[in-house]
Amino acid sequence: MECLRCSSKRIAQVSGLVAAGCDWSSPAGERKGGAVPLSVGINSWDPNYLCFQYCLDCGQLQGQFPIPRKAELRAFKEKAKTR
Repeated sequence: MECLRCSSKRIAQVSGLVAAGCDWSSPAGERKGGAVPLSVGINSWDPNYLCFQYCLDCGQLQGQFPIPRKAELRAFKEKAKTR
């Protein structure tokens, strides 16, 4: 994998179990707790895990961005899912 901004191959991945809950807020000031939002680019295959990749050279978060406002709003309608 190469960085989407600088083409570096130094990509780090962060993942962690957040079964106790994930809190996040949107730019509009909305706050939510529960499962990791599936539509905002920080989730993995399971909503109980937070997962993202970033470049160690330029700091660019890897993924498909920008996240549309519609997807951001959808994240607040998602119900918490567990295994």
